[in-house]
Parts: sequence; structure tokens; C-alpha cells
Amino acid sequence: MAHDVEPGHDAPTEVTSLGPRRTVLALLVSGFAAWCVALATMSANNVNGLGFAGAFNAAAWCALGLAALGAVVTIRCIAAASRWFWPLVVGCLGLLIAVLHGTPMIIETAPRFFEAYNHVGFIDYVYRTHAHSSKVNTRFAWPGAFGLGATLSGTAGPPMLLGAIRVFPTVFACVILVPIHSIVRAFVDRRRTRAAALVLFVIGDWIAQDYFSPQALAYFISITLVALVLHLAPAAGPSFRRFSQWAAPRRTDLAVVVIFTLMVTATVVAHQLTPMMEIALILALVISGATTMRVFPVATFVIFVTWLSVGAYTFWVGNFYVLLGVRQFSGQSLSLTTIIAQNLTNRLQGDGLTLVVALAKVALSLVFMAAGFLVFWLHRRDRRIGVISLLALAPFVFLGSTGYGGEALLRAFFFSLPFLSILCALLLERICWRAWSIAAAAVALAILSAMTEISRYGNEQFEQVSAVQLTAMEDLYHVTPPKVRMLVFSSALPVSFVRVGDTQTKYMNFFTYVAPGPSGPNGYQETIDQLQAIHPQVVVWSPEAASFAVRSSGFPKGWDTKILDYLVTEAGGTYVVDRPEIKIINLDKKWQPSPGAFSNVRN
Repeated sequence: MAHDVEPGHDAPTEVTSLGPRRTVLALLVSGFAAWCVALATMSANNVNGLGFAGAFNAAAWCALGLAALGAVVTIRCIAAASRWFWPLVVGCLGLLIAVLHGTPMIIETAPRFFEAYNHVGFIDYVYRTHAHSSKVNTRFAWPGAFGLGATLSGTAGPPMLLGAIRVFPTVFACVILVPIHSIVRAFVDRRRTRAAALVLFVIGDWIAQDYFSPQALAYFISITLVALVLHLAPAAGPSFRRFSQWAAPRRTDLAVVVIFTLMVTATVVAHQLTPMMEIALILALVISGATTMRVFPVATFVIFVTWLSVGAYTFWVGNFYVLLGVRQFSGQSLSLTTIIAQNLTNRLQGDGLTLVVALAKVALSLVFMAAGFLVFWLHRRDRRIGVISLLALAPFVFLGSTGYGGEALLRAFFFSLPFLSILCALLLERICWRAWSIAAAAVALAILSAMTEISRYGNEQFEQVSAVQLTAMEDLYHVTPPKVRMLVFSSALPVSFVRVGDTQTKYMNFFTYVAPGPSGPNGYQETIDQLQAIHPQVVVWSPEAASFAVRSSGFPKGWDTKILDYLVTEAGGTYVVDRPEIKIINLDKKWQPSPGAFSNVRN
């Protein structure tokens, strides 16, 4: 399916000169040096409303600009047939990934993103109990990734897994490029275009769905599956419009079918949404006549429905309407209009830097989608472009049928990104490259890279985890009695990474308010009523909870101070940890921690 090229079409701007090669090496060395200086002088304490981009100093921005310039010079000026071409491309990709994703990994005092800590707890639970009970958590209805994690981590347990949280996004950003390149190679012969597609994928990956999670593993398997289908079961037959020719029997090796079936099964038991995206992508290949596996989407759907009916029975029983997307459940939007509202329109209602971050996400996505549509329109009679465009569109088709909720649109874009990147790279082939256009491309790529940093890490004020918070929670889990009832006034704290099934943890978003809710005049009293209803033994608070509730839920400023005063003065609570980063209040009269229980966290 790869597009043939004329001999000499891929000729570089400068064919034999050592100048471009030395220039790229100098840019990479200078960029790496600037990055090292940035790491030595940056502080995670400078994170602001722009997220980690607010903590970037001049050296960090310089490193990012040099990486972008190096990528452009490599792609346009190094001989594509040279043995230096791909090593230099890999070097540029590595520097881009290091600056964009490696900087937070190294600078932050504790692994980021609270949801990853939950997954550590699930893996620890599977290892301890050798079981997975959806009564403990509904996500155990898809235990594949947790079981794999328990097998690989073994006795090392949470300590090793907490380290895995830190490095996982950066490692994933590197590893995913292998199947992405395989997909690109199935459609594009020109090395320059393939390299450009890889760079654009790295720049476009702002979605942040590649943290330590089942969906990241399932995404990797799905993209790898598409790559294998394109190479092991390809076809250049007619599309579905010529049905009689399209439906003609085609043969696929049994071993290939078995491998693909095992990969589908792995995604089905690992994550609830990914199989739908997998079906969409494979169906796009089948409809366009790009694969011999005509009935494989049906087999994939059967495997998905079988597991949903049996293995995930406890999830959907009683929640059947959730799967049909006709009502809301646990704050997740379950219709196409509310999915779009949660993902797009509601996110553009902020102000200040919050609005800047939201606009950066939308603008970056629109750049890729607009460029992809432009290429499709210009080459709409090109079968190759048609197949790529259909693959880019397919993930969005299933938005209304997933019942997944507020992140569905983001994940659809994530699955579409590899193919949008190819289309954007093909658009670059139409440019008549000159010195000024190379400089303009470098500036544009640097701006897009900056937008990626802002978009991906723009919520870092709420998602960042400090070492003090992690240490305090480790101590808390170590000293609290079994079945302790814990209320967390934040969903961004490291919670439930140990003792899953032994503690009863609820978050503030568990509260059910009567209109007009917390923003109304009765908001304070409603919060108190909710506290009294669940009767927690331990309350955990963080400053992120206060600011996030004001920003996203309409709480009045200073609401948290009044609640903390109530817990201590009226509810009889005592501070066992009183730090600016985290406060832990004990409301249980029967249990008191020993004097040295929280010695690792000085008040």
C-alpha cells in the first residue's frame, strides 16, 4: 500500500555536504546541554496556571526550540538515503520527548497523576489476594492489565510500581513510535515524510492518556494490531462500494488470525473503551478494502460482547442504560451531546490562564484536524489518502455508543492522531522548500511544541503530587485500623495505592448536592450535611481541592477554611498532619495514632 516515489524525488537540499550533518549534531548537543541546565535550575514549585510550562525557564525553552530546529533541518537537509538520516531523526525525537515529557518526570518530587496511584493499588490487591473482585472496584471487571502488572512486579510491589508511575509516560512516548512508524511505512515510502509523521505525532500527543494505566497498554496493543494487519494481512482490493468484488473470498494465514485474536482478547479484558476503537479502526480497513480479514471486526465484536456479558456482568447489570448512552451515571456523560459539552464547550468557560490552557488544547487539535481535512480534500481521489482519512475519522464515529463519558472525545482524538499525523506530513510534501521556509517550519514546530507542553501539563496545579503528600499518605495507610472510613477532599492526592479492599475511601465528588448546589447560599450547610451522612473517621485535605472546587464546581472562595474549622471545633477532630500541602484530621475517638506515627512528616 506504500506510495511509490519517483527516483530522486527524495533528494535532500544538500546532498553530499557535511554541513547539515554537523549542524544537526551541534543543535542536538546544544539542546541537550540547555536541557541539562534547565533541569539544574528549574523548580516544580514554579508551576502556575499554565502548568509545567510556567516552570520552564529560558534554558528549557531554548532546548525545546533547538530540538524543533534540529528535527526540521534533519528532515529537510540530510540525505534521506544516508546512514545518518534515521539516527539523527531518532536523536531529534529523543530530545523532543526528553524536554516535553522527561522534564516533569525528573523535576517533580513525587510521581504525578493521582489515577496512576489507584492502579498501583489494584495491582497490589491482585498480587495479595490472587483475585479480582468487582465488588471492591468496578474496574476489576477488566482485570487484564492489573493481572499483568501483578505478575511482572511480583514481590517488589508498590515501591517498584511507584517508580514505574514516574517513568511510564516518557517510556511510552518512545515505545509507541515503533508501531506508529510501522503504520506510516505501510502508506508512505518517502523517508522524509515518515520522519515528519513521527515528529508530528510526538508534538500532537497532548492528550495525557499514556500514564500508568490499562488504557495505555490497550492503546499500544491496538495500534500494534493495526500495524500488523496492514503488513500481515494487506489487500489492495476495491472498497465496499464495489460490493461484489469487495466480498470475493480472500485468504489469511491461520497463525496470523490466532495472533490477532489473542491481541483483541488482551484489550477486551484490559479496558472497556479500547475494543470499540479497535473495532472502528479494523472496520475502516475492511470497508476500504485494505485488508483480507473481512469478518475480523465481527469476531472482535463477539469477543467484546462475550466478555461484557460474562466477565463484566457486575458492571452492566442494573446499569444497562449506561451502555446505551441515554442518561448520566457517576458524573460521566453518556450521550453524544453531553460528551461534546464535557470535553469542549464546558472546558472553554474558564478565565485567565485556565482559558489559555483550554484554548491551546482546542487549537492544537484543530490544527491537526484541519490539515488532515485539507489533505483529504486535495487528494480525495487518491485511494491511499482515502484509507488514511477513514482511519482518522473512524474513532469519532463510536463516540455516541461508548457510554464512557467525559474523556471519550479525548481518547477518540488519541486514536485518530497517528493517521492525522500522516496526513499532516503528506501536506508538507507540497511545500517548495527554501531557506526561509525551513526557518518558518522550525518556528512553527517550536510554537506547536510549546502549545503541547501547555496543553498536556496545563492542569499540573491540580494533578501534581508532592513528596510530602505521598509520605503523609504512606504513613496514614500504615497506622490506620482496618476498614477505616476515609474522606478525601481532593481527587488529586495519592490515594488507594495500598490496602485496596481494606479501606473505605470516598472523594468529595461523591457528594450529592441539591440545586443550586455548593455555589448557592446553602452550599456550606449542604457540605456539612454530606459530611454527617457518611460519618468519616479520617478526613484528608489538600490545597488543590480548594482551588479546583472553586474553579470547576462554583464553590465560594474560602469554603475550605470554614469546613476545616467545623471539623476541628464542632466535630471534635484533631490534626495528625498539618502542613500547607496536606492536612489530615482524625475524627475517630476510639483510634489515636502513636506519637511517632507521622514522624516522616513534620507539622
